Amino acid sequence: MKKLIFLFLSFIVLTALLPQNLMAAPPVVLSDAEVVSHKNWEVWSHVNYKDTEDQEVYKVPTIEVIYGIFPHVEVSLEATFIVEKADGDGVDGIDSIATQVKVLALEEGKSYPQIAMAMQYEVPTDDQKERLDWSDNVWTPAISLQKHFGKTLFITQVKYYIDSKWRYGADVFYPIDERFMFVSEVYADDFVHSEDKDELNFRLGFKYQFMEKAKVFFAAGRSLLTAKDNRPELETNGGIMFEF
Repeated sequence: MKKLIFLFLSFIVLTALLPQNLMAAPPVVLSDAEVVSHKNWEVWSHVNYKDTEDQEVYKVPTIEVIYGIFPHVEVSLEATFIVEKADGDGVDGIDSIATQVKVLALEEGKSYPQIAMAMQYEVPTDDQKERLDWSDNVWTPAISLQKHFGKTLFITQVKYYIDSKWRYGADVFYPIDERFMFVSEVYADDFVHSEDKDELNFRLGFKYQFMEKAKVFFAAGRSLLTAKDNRPELETNGGIMFEF
């Protein structure tokens, strides 16, 4: 039933927009099918805030550095710092270090989407932090597809945190002008071997290019299901990106 709701909402969001090439990235959860150009760099800094019934505050400042190591191939290194408060007690520190290789498998054509495949390896830094996402190292394969429909960019991704959870969803990016664009997203988390409740969430936001090679972004959303336990009553993401 949840998957049907997700597909229906994705269809509504897409068809509600008018039919310019766009590139996606935070403030959304899902990843696009783009890779950084050969010998170019991107640096992202952003913060997630998540307010749930069983976690009063949950902040994740993240720094990610991406490099186009070969044509159509990028590598990245990401460090995530967490500040979490629950039951009157707190946990903070570096949550994880993750590295990823992403390959552009197929460029977009008139009748077919662009496709990228990625493999991420995530290493928790302290297994004593029991409320953090993972207590073991995690391999995470993913596939992303994207297609332009006039001005609108539609993206979908499936990502599997092996033996932990599935994540899948859809994004829509629509440009207002050359610098400003609206962002909408619906995504689901299906947990494996966990007492966490499966999630179905949405976000609305924007990206603004304030310099030739720099952007700021922000989005906010919540659970489309009953906001209880780990399902967010409020979820936000904001930050800045530089490329060089």
